[in-house]
Amino acid sequence: MLGLASVWGASPTTYVQAPTFDKQTVTHFQKLETLVPASNAVIATWWDYGYMSMLINGRPTLHDGGSQTTPTTHFIANNLLRRSQKEAALELKMLGNAGYEGVIAIACQIKKTALRLALMIALFTLFLPRI
Repeated sequence: MLGLASVWGASPTTYVQAPTFDKQTVTHFQKLETLVPASNAVIATWWDYGYMSMLINGRPTLHDGGSQTTPTTHFIANNLLRRSQKEAALELKMLGNAGYEGVIAIACQIKKTALRLALMIALFTLFLPRI
């Protein structure tokens, strides 16, 4: 009975999560509102900053908590790890212009290409003489 009381005491109706972003991060996202024009602008962040950015500066994001399990995560992760800023900028432009539908179309193409490659490897393995 005591266990039930402690669970009830911390129910979703009484518990409020404390902010998890430090003041400096929030300040930088606030600055984006004045630095980045409202028209044709999109913020590229890792998913955990997406909703906060939209809330603070009103700019759309390429990646947020609602898209963390989509193919967008792959593209954003690759983008953040790119050594070439030029390639990163081109990829972000593609993501911004293509939107979610474009990302899904690209992911489908990659999947089809991977399946074709796997089929070709299987056929070569099957029909080529073993050395």
